Amino acid sequence: MRAARIDDCTLAALLKPHGAIWLGLGTESHSLRDYRQLGEIWRMVARSAYVQLRFSPWRLLGATLVMTFLYAGPVGGLLYGLWTENVWLAMPTLLACLLMLTAYVPTLRLYALNPLRAFSLPIAALFYTLMTLDSARRHYGGRGGAWKGRHYSAPGQER
Repeated sequence: MRAARIDDCTLAALLKPHGAIWLGLGTESHSLRDYRQLGEIWRMVARSAYVQLRFSPWRLLGATLVMTFLYAGPVGGLLYGLWTENVWLAMPTLLACLLMLTAYVPTLRLYALNPLRAFSLPIAALFYTLMTLDSARRHYGGRGGAWKGRHYSAPGQER
């Protein structure tokens, strides 16, 4: 595991042959790392996001398009529909926005957070997409990921 690029996924792969693994939200575990600043969160995501996409430009493009469609599309469509007074655009995108926000509320409730935080979901998705793109940029810039003092690049591209 020491050389693992994404240690939690490697641990899960090692444990899986020994039985089922439950992957879900819970309140019993707590992170040992205290990420309070955007820069810390950005580095944490950027170090492994492109690894998770298996260093594939096609997966990066697909993930970017899907995130844009799911999170920015409804908000942008709603704002544009309201701006142009186009009810036929505003109504379905309003419904999409409400569904997106409603889907997030159970997670907020689980962690006893204000349901109004649901309105931050499209912004969080935008930031996550930008972090993922930055992860790829770092990889292609030769900086790859860094974790626990180790630097890595794609398989076959080790320096």
